[in-house]
Amino acid sequence: MSRILPVTLITGSLGAGKTTLLNRMVAGAPDLRTAIIENEFGDISVDDRFVIFTNEELVQAQTSSNLQTMRGDFVRGLLRLAQVAERFDRVIIECSGLADPAPIAQTFFTDDELRGTFRLESIVAVLDASQGTAGWKDSDVTVRQAAFADVILLNKTDLAAGADVDGLENHVRRTNRLARVYRTRHSNVHLGELVLSAGFSLTRAQELDPHFLQPEYPFRWAGVYPVGPEGAELWIEEGTLKETAVVVVPVRSTHGGTLADAKEAAALAFSDRGAPLTKDGGTIFPGASLHRLELTGRLNRFKIHTLTRGLHGIFLAHGPQHLRTTVHIDGIPAMPRWERTFHPRHSLPNAIESVGLRLAGTVDADRVRQWLQSLHDEMGDDLLRSKGVLTVQGTGQRLLVNGVKSVIEEYLDLAWKPTDVNANFIVLIGRNLDRTALMSGFRSCIAHEAVLEAQSA
Repeated sequence: MSRILPVTLITGSLGAGKTTLLNRMVAGAPDLRTAIIENEFGDISVDDRFVIFTNEELVQAQTSSNLQTMRGDFVRGLLRLAQVAERFDRVIIECSGLADPAPIAQTFFTDDELRGTFRLESIVAVLDASQGTAGWKDSDVTVRQAAFADVILLNKTDLAAGADVDGLENHVRRTNRLARVYRTRHSNVHLGELVLSAGFSLTRAQELDPHFLQPEYPFRWAGVYPVGPEGAELWIEEGTLKETAVVVVPVRSTHGGTLADAKEAAALAFSDRGAPLTKDGGTIFPGASLHRLELTGRLNRFKIHTLTRGLHGIFLAHGPQHLRTTVHIDGIPAMPRWERTFHPRHSLPNAIESVGLRLAGTVDADRVRQWLQSLHDEMGDDLLRSKGVLTVQGTGQRLLVNGVKSVIEEYLDLAWKPTDVNANFIVLIGRNLDRTALMSGFRSCIAHEAVLEAQSA
């Protein structure tokens, strides 16, 4: 029997010190071979550049700005890791500060293949004590992060008044009476305390969320149809949406086990953000591949190409409340043998989004400071987080920028390697983000006209 890898899940609020804790856990146990998974929010990875490690392996499980694709991304990363599990002694997962830990934790109990390789040992939540109870009241996600945790760090106590920390701890203990709670600075906690906790309790997780063991999927509707070799057509009538997505998977029957396999295959396919756009009149091919469908006319028709007769599951990104969809077989609207509407249980609060920016060249540090400060002055509480890795003119070291609301920290880090390309990455998280204006401001920080590449997420 293969060895089961213990998993520690680090969760917590934006900018609370999760990556600092991750670095401490890795440095404090140099003899353990650690696999690190970064489960980020956004399409540009920055957190992996904040992780300092020696012989550890980094597996990125990035999410798009739609958290509903997260599960497929995350499972893909774990499956990659499972193939080389014998090379490691443990796994540490750092979650985005916007992530509800429930759907991540649930993966270790609902996926048979992963359950045979990994064991969720504990969830550690890092909360920003410098925000006092304000951050707690403003975010349901933060409350759920604390509720599911086995260990909770009230971090940055050096930046908070004692009364504010007391108030936050009272909220935390009322929410989760079983967790071990520690007050910390710079996420400095005795690492033994993290493993001496009672461990993750499936029973308590189900008490918090009765649907904990029910997987959450990135699609909103699915139906199973008998399709012959002549194929079928998917009709989508005009609505407010300009694009949707579909996966068509052959299925053997409409029984539970077969459908469960089809749903898992579709969920993985939905994590393919690089899928090409299929225009009206285009063809959808069955298999574990995503098709993005462009919706332009009053009626959009797409050919479903099949070679053999059999049942096919059609999984759509949007349900009937958003799109009027019918499947036509032999030119006649067909009724599904089985159908179901799926409802998301977890979503981003208050339309929070992420914008990732990347530029080549070197930047002027003073211009960066002025730009970020002006953003905070203009946007106020709408700008929640800024985090970047920059190439600064006149130094061979990386400049790390770490901002939480109006508090912005920066420090010089490791030297760039000779093989590294001069590049600047910054991720901004908040509400009402204007990507074009943000890229323009970022470009104004370039010291030289050496912009070789510009990308935004």
